[in-house]
Amino acid sequence: MNQYTVHLLGITIQNGKQIGEGPKQRTGHPVRSQLEERQKKQKGRPSGNKWAELGASLNVDKAQARLNAVTNKTQMNQLENQVRSMREELGTLQAEQTKARKEFNGDQSLGTYDALFQARVEVRDHRRELHDPDTTLKRLRKENYMWNKIATAPASARRTGNPAAVVLTTPTWDWSTIEDDAKHTDISQLRQACTQGGKAIVFSGTDYGVRTMSETVPMSEAQYQDHLNYFRRQSGK
Repeated sequence: MNQYTVHLLGITIQNGKQIGEGPKQRTGHPVRSQLEERQKKQKGRPSGNKWAELGASLNVDKAQARLNAVTNKTQMNQLENQVRSMREELGTLQAEQTKARKEFNGDQSLGTYDALFQARVEVRDHRRELHDPDTTLKRLRKENYMWNKIATAPASARRTGNPAAVVLTTPTWDWSTIEDDAKHTDISQLRQACTQGGKAIVFSGTDYGVRTMSETVPMSEAQYQDHLNYFRRQSGK
C-alpha cells in the first residue's frame, strides 16, 4: 500500500482446507487484516486534529504559529517582488533567444550562430540565478500554509483514562495470511521457527512490467541488511 506497509500473505485457499503433505502440510485460513480495522476507526477523526497534533509535536502554540505566519508573509512579499522581476527579465531573454533561433534558421552563418549561443548562455545563467529565490519562496509558502493551519486548528481532543493497548499482529507458520503495517507486526515467532531449519523469511519486491505483469524476487534478511548498509556507514566502517 505504501513504503511503510508490509504484506505477509499466503496462498489464497478456503478456510480449513488442508494443503501440502508431510511437514509442509497446513490448514488454510482467510486473510486477517488489523490494518483495515484500524483504518476504519480513524475515518471519523476530525481533519483539523492533525494540525493541532503537529503544533504540539513542534512545541508551537497558536500564538506562536500566528507570529510565524506573519513573519513568513513578510519574507514572502519581499521575495515575490524579486522573483516576479527576475521572471519578467527571464521572459525577455527567452524572447530574444527565440528571435536569435529564427534568424539562425534563416541564415546559418557564424554571426547568427554566435548570437544564438550568447542568448542561450544568458537564459541559462538567469535561470540559475532564479533557482535559489524561487525555491525559497516555495518553501515559505508551504510553511505559511502550515502555520496558518496550526493557528486555526481546533483543539486536539483529550483522551481520558488509560490509553488503548497496542494490538500487534503476530503471524505464525500455521497462520501466515495477515495484513498490517510494519510497526504493528511482530514476526518474532516466524524468526524463531526459522532457527529450527527448513524455513526462511524473505523480503520481496514486485516489478510491474508490460509483457510480464509482475515479477517477485525474494531477498533474505542478510541481503536486506546488506542493501541498507551498502556503504558500511551504519556500522561505522
